[in-house]
Amino acid sequence: AQPHSARTVNLSSTNVDVTITPAELNFSTSSWSTAQTVTVRAAQDEDGADDTATINLTGTKILANSVAVTVTDDEDPTVGLGLSRGSLDLNEGASATFRVWLAAQPRNARTVNLASNNTDVTVTPTTLNFSVNNWSVSQTVTLRAVQDADANNEIVTISLTGARITSEQVAVAVVDNETFVGLALSPAELTLDEGDSVTFTVQLAALPGSARTVNLSSTNADVTVTPTTLNFSTSNWSAPQTVTVSAGQDADGADETATINLTGENIASNFLEVRITDDDAPYRLVLSATSLTLNEGSSGTFTARLTAQPESTQTVTLASTNSDVTFSPATLSFSTSSWNTAQTVTVTTDQDNDSADDSATINLTGGAGLNPVAVSVAVLENIKINRSRNYMIVKEGTSTASFY
Repeated sequence: AQPHSARTVNLSSTNVDVTITPAELNFSTSSWSTAQTVTVRAAQDEDGADDTATINLTGTKILANSVAVTVTDDEDPTVGLGLSRGSLDLNEGASATFRVWLAAQPRNARTVNLASNNTDVTVTPTTLNFSVNNWSVSQTVTLRAVQDADANNEIVTISLTGARITSEQVAVAVVDNETFVGLALSPAELTLDEGDSVTFTVQLAALPGSARTVNLSSTNADVTVTPTTLNFSTSNWSAPQTVTVSAGQDADGADETATINLTGENIASNFLEVRITDDDAPYRLVLSATSLTLNEGSSGTFTARLTAQPESTQTVTLASTNSDVTFSPATLSFSTSSWNTAQTVTVTTDQDNDSADDSATINLTGGAGLNPVAVSVAVLENIKINRSRNYMIVKEGTSTASFY
């Protein structure tokens, strides 16, 4: 409102990193309604955290006011999202899941917002919270297609957005069950140990117009399903049928995943995610001997191999602490197929001019996760005795003789 006399508005910030220009505004009885511009600037700092400030506006015979300022830190880069599925089929009236995680560790917590562009497909939950500690732990999102009255298939987009998040989308093909029939799975995902078996159940989500056959297959040869077909009629469509999932033993020490796909004619395809926890010990480097004793100028051998199959080729580098003790080869390479084949290392000792025994250590080191090992080498000196004469004659009781 118009003042009876001139007014001065003083501006101040609660955060020294957030400055304002100008620091005061002057309004007269004629210019009181003319907007004046205030510039707010956030200074560059060294941390990676967001910041806040409050701009307070005060003055004599002025009703105090304030402006809240949020400062987004530019040292905290945008982070991508990992998705277990980029698209999926969802039968009307049924549910399906996918998993979300951050593609890299953030400097600060992130919130992912999920939204559907069609009210016929609901999303639970609508927000996912990731910290700097749980950023790589996948979180499950459940989608449900609402039953409607029409017979039309639909394409729905689930958007995943957030501050300093690279946006992603999941395409959902909603199959109307007036023609196709969906599947209800329980549970929606499985976790089992290597060598074990677990079960889940399958039933039709709605009464079919005729009998349906469901075909089951695994994306991982180490994970099998029994049976591989399920038959549903118009009378048993709602009775759960049990499927057994078995994880075979393998030679490596890595956890694995698999997807069980369920398909069929006039069946809305579905899937079940399986996580397998490996029970093998991590691979280690072992030696046939940890010590050698060699004469000076001679050679000896030892062998090296891995105890379990690695996920990729492992290279081992050898080094000696004594230049008079050499070895061959300088590196060993263990592939995913040759990991348990012992490889031979030859150790050679050089002849030197001193008369002292010697020693050395052969160190074998590999990449991250591979244990270092060593072979100690004891070198025995070869001493040659030179004589001034090969024989001598000494008369018993009266003579002496010497040699050197």
